[in-house]
Amino acid sequence: MWRIYSPDRTAVRIRTTREKLLTVGARIKATSNATFRLDEVAYEKANDVDVRLASIAAELKTKFSMKRAMDALYFKRDAFDYEAEVRAIAFFQPKKHISPTRFLRVRVDPYNLVDSILFDPRADETYVRMAAFFLKNSLRFNGPISRSALYRATYIEVPDEAEPFIQADAQSAA
Repeated sequence: MWRIYSPDRTAVRIRTTREKLLTVGARIKATSNATFRLDEVAYEKANDVDVRLASIAAELKTKFSMKRAMDALYFKRDAFDYEAEVRAIAFFQPKKHISPTRFLRVRVDPYNLVDSILFDPRADETYVRMAAFFLKNSLRFNGPISRSALYRATYIEVPDEAEPFIQADAQSAA
């Protein structure tokens, strides 16, 4: 996912919990005429996704429902199942005699919401150190901050008694 969503190699991933997002969602519901939904994304075969989207579109043409329209945002092709995505969506529910506002402002305490910060594994080391310094010293973030270890090679020790097998495999492959 780093390669897809971080083309400039400077992206960060923040970690939080469902419980913390649900607390934000409860605040959204209590302080605005907005609705909040937190759900896992379902991953399905491409044909099944097309069928579901067509079904939702047909339903929405006859009677529009924001809740039903939002259902389309909670499933994807199974080619993306490695993402194991959870989506949090807030939206204004149209109500009679209430003019919708253009923006939804949500107050969150980032020190409570964010558990950890992880940098793109391809990020420049100087960038990671500088950003981590800023997060810790200027913003006073005290959670874990690191770079993803995704591309770090691990040392694998091959015992000496395995040497004849490795050489034999190399000769048979040639």
